[in-house]
Amino acid sequence: MVTEEAILKKWNRWFDVIYNDVVTLHYYRMIYRDVGSMVGANPAIQKPSSFYDLLGRGYVTMAAIMIRRQVDNGKDCISLVRLLSDISNHPEEISRRRFHKFYESHGFSEAQIDGDFEAAGVEAGRDFVDLERVDSDVKELKQVTASLRKYTNKTVAHIDVRQQMTSVPTFDDLDDSIDALARLCGKYSILLRGEGIAFFEPVIQYDWQAVFRVAWIMGEPGVQAQRREPHVS
Repeated sequence: MVTEEAILKKWNRWFDVIYNDVVTLHYYRMIYRDVGSMVGANPAIQKPSSFYDLLGRGYVTMAAIMIRRQVDNGKDCISLVRLLSDISNHPEEISRRRFHKFYESHGFSEAQIDGDFEAAGVEAGRDFVDLERVDSDVKELKQVTASLRKYTNKTVAHIDVRQQMTSVPTFDDLDDSIDALARLCGKYSILLRGEGIAFFEPVIQYDWQAVFRVAWIMGEPGVQAQRREPHVS
């Protein structure tokens, strides 16, 4: 029989992996948006470029794969959907009694603690999380990410010969998926650990934009190095 301690230890281990993925998604999005802002502010570089195409496609591909990974419910994967599915199988582990223990030494009143528990989505008077609400969160996440997952499965992961995409997801779809992951990750961080998450975008500890303040191509303007042909003996 799996003990309460083992279940909670597993959930917390999974949550660390999930949280890191959601932070990484916000990190990639922040970098992509900042580069876009640089281009938007500088007319001299507002011209067609394969580099921009690579940057955009690379960002979308990485983000789409990471989002799909969080909606995977395979038995051998770690994902937000699998975590929520496991919680719906053991809802009694996310209990009001356990939640009170997070704050019992911090001087909060019972009413304040109950208020936080209920603000995270547990109805007043319930002793533990409602599995129907957990299942509703899973359905919401699957619905928000549906077009992106379909695109990833049929175009990014492999090319499906049976059905070509007639439409592709927009950047709004991508943003909505990332935001939904963050919203649910924040909610279950409170329920599982009693810890709120103020923001997911990491604070970069160095000037990552410094590389853009120097010329990338050395030598005379407009002169490109000749590509060497491989020597065949």
